[in-house]
Amino acid sequence: MSAYITRNIETVFDTQGQEAAQARYRAWFISTPLYTRYKADADAILNTDGYGTCIVTA
Repeated sequence: MSAYITRNIETVFDTQGQEAAQARYRAWFISTPLYTRYKADADAILNTDGYGTCIVTA
């Protein structure tokens, strides 16, 4: 599931830009507590893939 989420965020970054990707990150992890168990893995993948700027805290 973490791979799916990160692929989704990365695709949004590539097609719509950083602000849209950050909004998508918020939608997955900040607004919806259901997916918080995948957050640590997703953060690691985003950082490894060079998309660390998509990670936001609020």
